[in-house]
Amino acid sequence: MRRGRPRIDISGKRFGMLIVHSHFGGKDSLWLCECDCGNLVYVASGNLRAFRQLSCGCIRRTAGGASQHGAARNAEYKIYKGAKERCTNPNSPAHEYYFDRGVQFKFANFEEFYAELGARPTAQHSIDRFPNNNGHYEKGNVRWAVQTEQIANRVDRGKLGNNQFKRRKHEN
Repeated sequence: MRRGRPRIDISGKRFGMLIVHSHFGGKDSLWLCECDCGNLVYVASGNLRAFRQLSCGCIRRTAGGASQHGAARNAEYKIYKGAKERCTNPNSPAHEYYFDRGVQFKFANFEEFYAELGARPTAQHSIDRFPNNNGHYEKGNVRWAVQTEQIANRVDRGKLGNNQFKRRKHEN
């Protein structure tokens, strides 16, 4: 017979990059979890509920700077977090170009984001809102793009207009 508090079933719940599969037991009430990178790991219930362990460790970096595993997904996850931050945090350094303009981040989670975009083709690619640069980060309006594609698609931040004005002034 079990003593103390009843165990809360957290099977199927997500904690960061971990999805809980089943209860394993043990003194610390261990749960078998699957990380977004595909690794399986046992995690104590308290560490999950207190958000102390949110991955299998794949997002930690080794001393050499390379990720332990799941490296391809780490870059995409950082880009996902950055885009979400720009749109939802008024204290973001880029808030005037995203948050203040009403650009919304409409992906419910990283899995939905990754399913839409897939793996980043190269390290030179970043996320771009296309075909509507004034639209939201949402299905059908995002792509991986290199810098030249981004420049052709960006909103003028006033710098181009000032340069054109200076050029015309010098031509007269």
